[in-house]
Amino acid sequence: MSRGPSRVLATLAGLAVIAGLVGCTPAPPHDAAIAVTRATPTASGAPRPVLEPGAVLATGELTSADGKTSGHMVVTARDDGNFDVTMSDLRTSITGYLELGLSAVPLTSKVACRASTFYISFGSVPTSLTQTFLLTGVDNLIRGDPSFLHSVLLVQVAPDPANPNCAESAAAAATLTWTMPDMRPGLRPVDSGSQKAATGAVTTVDGAPASYAVAPYDVMASIAERFGITVDDLFYLNPTLLPGQKAVAGETLNLSKKLR
Repeated sequence: MSRGPSRVLATLAGLAVIAGLVGCTPAPPHDAAIAVTRATPTASGAPRPVLEPGAVLATGELTSADGKTSGHMVVTARDDGNFDVTMSDLRTSITGYLELGLSAVPLTSKVACRASTFYISFGSVPTSLTQTFLLTGVDNLIRGDPSFLHSVLLVQVAPDPANPNCAESAAAAATLTWTMPDMRPGLRPVDSGSQKAATGAVTTVDGAPASYAVAPYDVMASIAERFGITVDDLFYLNPTLLPGQKAVAGETLNLSKKLR
């Protein structure tokens, strides 16, 4: 899937997604197991997993390049189908305004600026050592599976003297390690060949469709039909698309769950 800076910034401008701040609620138990039970079938008939409330889905260690900022990140399932993002043991020497968010771009503590990353913001970070944020209100983006969000980013909203073109400099970052189950086990795109409104080229990996180059006059419904999936599946595989976006000639669509 194409994620160049212009594409990402366009997505950010269109979404303007801000997740709600829950506050300093206690963190769920970190050793909760992931329960997989029968739920609503997908279009292919395969049941989707149900996540046990409190199940740990991802962890990460927040670090800064200078070693002066650190913290522990945990993503857990909620009983309402949403997700909690808990930051604990926050240590920092920064006294200015800080903002926390999640990025679809893999980041390390060496990242300097937020401007080139796809980003969901939780807003300002309180000064308490442990705080929990609610990841919700973005169902058309996450579709029950936030594992495409590779990183946590702690941002200092202040000009960086070393980088005058950056208004939001990165204070620290964490790579998220996900243990989430396959949320769409029946999703296996199969190319049935070029058809009306879905005439683009396909790349494959190990014999399975991996990406699709959108051709002129293509439409999302026809592209999905070509690969035997639903339009919702297509947007699930491409979570940084604008919700309801039409097919754009020249854009590359992802068709692999591994590359989501």
